[in-house]
Amino acid sequence: MAFRVSEGIRARALRQQLVRAAKAVADPIPQKILDAPRKSGQDPESITISEVQRHLLDPDTILLEYSLGKDRSYLFAASPSSFRVFELPAKETIDAAARAVTSAATARNVPMKFENV
Repeated sequence: MAFRVSEGIRARALRQQLVRAAKAVADPIPQKILDAPRKSGQDPESITISEVQRHLLDPDTILLEYSLGKDRSYLFAASPSSFRVFELPAKETIDAAARAVTSAATARNVPMKFENV
């Protein structure tokens, strides 16, 4: 149940991001897409992956969304013609790897004692 609620919240957040992105590029989501969930009895904040693929993704775009979990995480990848789900390690493992990459990427930004700045 908690997973379902969490995914519903994430889906609404993703829809809101997609709506903002579409507005930002002056290519609004067709009104029929926004009205469809109300007509079908679905959550009015939801949008299906096929609707995202048809109306929001151009041929050179891949939409990536991830969900971090205690035991395992997932990466969702959508292109105009496919949708794939990849299982990833636990949140703790990903967090540690991200910290290591960030540390390595920014390490050179710290001046050394012998350097003239």
